[in-house]
Amino acid sequence: MSNNVKILIAISILLVGFVCAIMFYPKQAVSYEGRYFVLRRNVLSIHDDDDDLIWESEEGFKVSNFMIADVDNDGVDELIISVWKEGYYGVDLPFWEEDNIQDLGNHIFVYNLIPDPEMQWGSSTIGYTIKSLDFQDGNMVINGDEYWQWGDFHFERVK
Repeated sequence: MSNNVKILIAISILLVGFVCAIMFYPKQAVSYEGRYFVLRRNVLSIHDDDDDLIWESEEGFKVSNFMIADVDNDGVDELIISVWKEGYYGVDLPFWEEDNIQDLGNHIFVYNLIPDPEMQWGSSTIGYTIKSLDFQDGNMVINGDEYWQWGDFHFERVK
């Protein structure tokens, strides 16, 4: 076998390994109170200690980021996810809208974690890409430089 063929085989093996790593390795994984939160291929799933599935993000949602923090300052942590989905709004439309605009948009959703995830609040389309979520000093931090704090029923930008 010639050296060129050996090199070609080696490159092919590396490429297959790289593709498999991208497809099957989780983008983000977090252990929290006996549950494992795994973001893989835009689907967020929650598993128990026995790896049994507890919850999975809705079909049609493309989850890009998540975090667990007490964003509403009630002493209980919530699950916050950045989701790409079609439609500016959820099921309920603002009174001034007659139809839900069906464009793909980035949203923030907040879920209660106890006993199982249940949506507490969801934003309408944000209008830009959320690349990162963090929590610092009681504030949700988006993309490293936008600070948001929970108000009475929504997030308010504080910085």
